[in-house]
Amino acid sequence: MPASTTTALRPPPPVTPEVQQRASELISYMSTLPQYAIRAVATLHVADLVAAGVTDSDELAERCDVRPEALRRVLHYLAVRGFFVEVAPTRFTLSPLGELLRDDHPLGLRPHFDLEGVTHRMEQAYAHLMTSLRTGGPAYRVAHGTDLYDDVEDDPARTAAFTDQMSSRAEPSARALADLPLWSEVREVVDVGGGDGAHLTHLLTRHGHLRGTLVDLPGTAARAAARFAAAGLGARALTAPGSFFAELPGGRDVYLLASILLDWPDEDAGRVLRRCADACTPGSRVLALDWLRVPGANPVVTSHVDVHEMVLVGGRVRTAEEVGALAAQAGLRLVSSEPCGQGTTLAVLAPASDGAA
Repeated sequence: MPASTTTALRPPPPVTPEVQQRASELISYMSTLPQYAIRAVATLHVADLVAAGVTDSDELAERCDVRPEALRRVLHYLAVRGFFVEVAPTRFTLSPLGELLRDDHPLGLRPHFDLEGVTHRMEQAYAHLMTSLRTGGPAYRVAHGTDLYDDVEDDPARTAAFTDQMSSRAEPSARALADLPLWSEVREVVDVGGGDGAHLTHLLTRHGHLRGTLVDLPGTAARAAARFAAAGLGARALTAPGSFFAELPGGRDVYLLASILLDWPDEDAGRVLRRCADACTPGSRVLALDWLRVPGANPVVTSHVDVHEMVLVGGRVRTAEEVGALAAQAGLRLVSSEPCGQGTTLAVLAPASDGAA
């Protein structure tokens, strides 16, 4: 039952200049206008045009096929907030913050702001956060009438956009993963839920002795097969279209779970781990590469990912100990955990019956 709004536990604070500043900050959180202004210019690729030398708002409007005065007013709005520099009434340049909206920026953030992209479709579920608060489950179905992964898999354009986005996010951790010394002792790896193959491509390209199999849903596995062929990996990289809740290829040295466990509530995450455990033989390892709540992790990022996962799919960001507890229930044990790439942590799991470190 909502807390009473009529009974004050203490007198309200006086409205000082400091309180007014806090109120302005609160209002900035309340309004979605800054978000949509940023998303609109990202959708129109305005930052790319400005970086290419198109700085006049009328010419930008013509290139973007929008109304000149309307775009000028939006650019002024964003200049006040630090995304552009208004060097004249109709001329704008990029600030360091605005540079992040370029499509060619190495962090690859622009697609995440695109109003026509898959990220915006996912974030429409945020409007139904109350559903997650009241039920403890995801809210994506309320927004779109189906679960996230069914929604993605049922539309080829969304499948492509989603896998491209996941691939972009995977690049830093894929490079860091490939740099680890453990691969010298590995011959075969299964990339469980491996998307379009970003991690496996990095691994097999870096380590010529490795062979790998990627398990993912058919549409995504087909994109991975095309990526492997383009990389010239040949028979070293195979795909096994299907669900990772089903039986996995057995007897491999490593089972990789890259950004998988956080996408699922405990029961389902445990099922994935159990499938990995069932496929393991003595000496096998399960590598869970994920966003974890560990010392040194950015709390702004981890808290965002945590609530994002809750609303979309009912998943969560866990601690290494919580991953270890889920692993123990699945017949695995936590061997170690260490940072691996941009904000992610690698948890190494072994069969519980395997006494080797």
